[in-house]
Amino acid sequence: METPKPMPTQLLFLSLLCLFLSCGSPPEEVPEATAKYQDIDLSTIDTSDFLLASSATGGAYAFGKPFVFMDQSGQVVIPAKAYDVTFTDTLRTFATVVDSAGQMIGVDRSGQRLFEVFAYDNGPDYVEEGLFRVLRDGKIGYAIRLGEVVIPCQFECAYPFKGGRAKVADTCTTVQEGGHSQWESEAWYYIDQTGKRLP
Repeated sequence: METPKPMPTQLLFLSLLCLFLSCGSPPEEVPEATAKYQDIDLSTIDTSDFLLASSATGGAYAFGKPFVFMDQSGQVVIPAKAYDVTFTDTLRTFATVVDSAGQMIGVDRSGQRLFEVFAYDNGPDYVEEGLFRVLRDGKIGYAIRLGEVVIPCQFECAYPFKGGRAKVADTCTTVQEGGHSQWESEAWYYIDQTGKRLP
């Protein structure tokens, strides 16, 4: 029977280090609410590059028909049936699409959810003074036209920007009047385009 040879010092040290690291605290779990949304990093996107919406069966995309987003070499990046409808035919930074639950959302170039798009007049919110309204977890914020959220989603009610300011409220109620709804709050205030509260 062979006598076991002693382990070299370096190997013993590495073994102990691996054992120590594996016994450390488990990695932190990302809360589900945080994991639901991504943030766009515009500094990493070449906006001269783009993806095109195309019919899932080949040819031009028609609104409401199955589609894919493909790069300029024809490689599919966002596959068919990932989303039901797209409001964006040329995806540079983000696209507005409708998911299988019927929710209008913004997605990045890999198809990851950025935010829910505030619906206005049966479509995506209009860009006013360079900003449009978006939602995360039921709260309203503002994104620039390239899809970066620049004013966090923190308001229960928020109007579009006009004259460099927007009327917002942290709490409000929605009142139905006929076929229309209206927001009511006793705590309206105005913010500027950086999200700072105005006097």
